[in-house]
This record gives sequence, C-alpha cells and structure tokens, in this order.
Amino acid sequence: MTAAGGGAMPGEAAMFRRLRLRLVAANVLVIAGILVALGVAVLGLMDRVLVDQQASTLLARATEAGGELRFESRDFLTRIDGSTSGTFYALWDGSGTLLAETASVPVSALQPYARAALGGSGQPVRATIELPSGPALVVTVPLAGGTGVVQAGSSLQPVRDAERQLTLLILVVGAIGLLLAVAAAWFLAERSMVPIRRAFERQREFTADASHELRTPLAVIDAGIQVLERHPEQPVGANAEVIGAMRQQASEMARLVGGLLTLARADAGATQLHLEPVDVDGLIRSVADSFRPLAERQRVSIAVVSASAGSATIDPDRIREVLGILVDNAIQHGGPGVHVTLAARRGPGHVELEVADDGPGIPPAERDRVFERFRRGDTSRTGRGFGLGLAIAAWIADAHHGRLSLEDNDPGLRALLILPA
Repeated sequence: MTAAGGGAMPGEAAMFRRLRLRLVAANVLVIAGILVALGVAVLGLMDRVLVDQQASTLLARATEAGGELRFESRDFLTRIDGSTSGTFYALWDGSGTLLAETASVPVSALQPYARAALGGSGQPVRATIELPSGPALVVTVPLAGGTGVVQAGSSLQPVRDAERQLTLLILVVGAIGLLLAVAAAWFLAERSMVPIRRAFERQREFTADASHELRTPLAVIDAGIQVLERHPEQPVGANAEVIGAMRQQASEMARLVGGLLTLARADAGATQLHLEPVDVDGLIRSVADSFRPLAERQRVSIAVVSASAGSATIDPDRIREVLGILVDNAIQHGGPGVHVTLAARRGPGHVELEVADDGPGIPPAERDRVFERFRRGDTSRTGRGFGLGLAIAAWIADAHHGRLSLEDNDPGLRALLILPA
C-alpha cells in the first residue's frame, strides 16, 4: 500500500520518462516536417513569382525590340542596347540563322529555342539555359509573317541569390522555431502525461485495494479449509460454524467481484443501458418495500414521503441498483433509530429521486471523495461494504446523463439523483 500511496516507483519513473521522450520526439518530428514543408513551399512560390516576373519583363522587352527592327545588324545593335538593364538580345531570320546579338552567348544555347518559335504556333517560347556565367532565362518572340524571331534574356543569378538569402533566413527561423518547439513539446508532454499518471496511479491503487479486500475472505476460506482437513472424520454438521463463515466470505467475494466487473465494463464502455418508459413512483415504492425487512432488523424506519414523478425513460434495473445502494448505505451507516425516507418528484425536464436519513451524515470535505472506488467515507458512517457502491451509482447516473450528489439533510445526509425525464 506504500507504493500505491506514494510517488512513482523507479521502474514507473523510467517508463514515464521514456514515454515523455517519445511524445517530445513525435511532436518535434511533426513540427519539423511542417516547417520543412512550409520552407519548401515558400521557396517554390518565391522562385515561381520571381521567374514569372522576370519572364514578363523579358517578353515586354523582346516585343518592343521586335517592333523596331529593320533586319539590319547595325540597325539592331544601334537600337537595342541591353547593357544598362542587364538584358541581352539576339535576332534570327526566318531560316534560323543568327543575324545579330548584343552579347557573346553561344549560338548552340539559343538556336534550338529560336527554331522552336519559328516552327511553333506563333506563341513566345520561354526557356532556361546554362551559360558560363550561370543560368539565364530566355524569351523568344516570333516576328510578324514568320520573318524571324527576337530573343531577350537575362541572368537568373539575382533570383538564385535572393533564394539563397531566403533559404538562410528560413533555416535560421526554422532552427529557432524548432528549439521553441522542443521546449513547448517538453512542457506539453509533461502536461499531457498528468492525466496518464493519475489514471495509472488510480489503476495501481485500485489493484492494491482490490487485492487487500480479497485477502481477508481468502484467508478466512483458507483457514476453514485447513480446519476441515485436520478433522476429515467429523460430519459437516460438526463444522457448521466454519462452513457458514466460509459461505459468508464467498458471498462477500462474489459481491466484490461483481462490483469490480461492473466498473471494469463501465470503464471499457461495454455496458449498455436498456432504456424504456418506467413508472418512477412505482419503482421507488418497490425499492422501499424490498428494503423494509433489512431496515426492521437494523431497527431503522423506512418510508416513501413523496411519489409524484410520474413516468421517465430510464433503465429500471440500473436505477433500482442506484436506489438500492443509497438505501443500503443509509441503513447500514445510519445506525439504530435512524429514519430513512425516499421521495420522487418531477421538475422541468427532469425527475428527482431522493434518499435521505437523519444519521451522522458525511462532512462536506469528504462528499466528493466517497464516490472514489474503495472509499468508505469517515468513521462517522462505518459499516460493511467495499467502497464500490457509490462509484457504481455515480457511473449509472452519468450513463443516464444525470447527476448524483450528496447534500446536508440537517441532520443527516440527502442523496439526490437527477435524471432527464
């Protein structure tokens, strides 16, 4: 029980540390992938925009140059001067022969696109070529009547330089973002593991408590078996007290295992409700009648003080189980002379079922905790049981989209179950 109540054991601490590292690694990988994808997308978009802008400029210059040409080399070289704009030009005749150019660009690099424009549909041809100085963009514009083509081109080096600067900026920003992502992922991983740790701790405490509860009946049964083994010649009647104790402990174990199975199925979502229209007033009266013999044995009075809820769509067996848990707790924990009352009322859109007593009650600070599994409440309301009843009752109320709460009865305790009508 020390391990369940204290901090995580060394093996568990290592397990949670590995889990945290995995969560951080997974988050960082996802964020890194997003950053890489964004960087590639930004670079691709920038390349497209800049190249398209440069192509539009070259197309305008080639079209303007073609409008002023007279097909004389000297006239071409005189009129077209791209030295100030960084643009080079080339003039080709209709047969694909170079007539003039303003830069020493290899003919083999320009001629295929000139001939493609001459043999095409009259639309400009755009291409990227490799020059000794680096890549260049060339736009080839056919002249009217198929008399030739004009090419205008410029280096793509400024675009590549801008892209390199942007790449460097993206890398720096991405590295900073990745470091921040690691820090955020480490923090968020710890936050996300809080409910996991709590669930693991609850599971460990649940297992330890269940083992503890099973230890006593098993010990009693084992002791009884040992007694019977030591006296095999004795008739069963001679050991009736031992057998009775064994039967009682077996019954208690069956009740505990049944409660554990109910909660396990509830946690797994395997338990379904069977909803149907039910006479709530008749249901609460039948619960009171079924507990009247037990109440008389415990010298407790039980009565239905109000029954005006009418009908509601509920699971009758589950609601009967909730009422049985509440009435049984009131009888067992209240003590002799306690008065237990049941009531059913209808409210706007809901029905209210109430089980109240005038016993010692439960301190307000303990009321939320008694719904925890194996929580029996304080010593003012002691009795038999394993501390699973109210946990099961709360689950049934939640499954009905209702609410179960404990309130002051002044004196005593009032359990109020609110269900949708």
